[in-house]
Amino acid sequence: MGKEKKIWFMALSGRLWIPISLEGWGIAIAFVFALFLIFKINGVSDDVAFTFSEHWPMLLELAVITAALYAVSRRHVDKRY
Repeated sequence: MGKEKKIWFMALSGRLWIPISLEGWGIAIAFVFALFLIFKINGVSDDVAFTFSEHWPMLLELAVITAALYAVSRRHVDKRY
């Protein structure tokens, strides 16, 4: 019998994970902070049209942050679906 992992999120569907522990809330806050930081660094504003050729570095940064936080928390999810 192995050590059970602490549950950080409750998954109601494949897309909806609700944080239920301090670690889960920490991951959620880190994700929101990373989004804010990426948008600030790249100078995203509402009056600029989105073009892939100009914004691909930002999309890559978003993908890396999302993948990293998913990898850290994926084994700490209680799936209810």
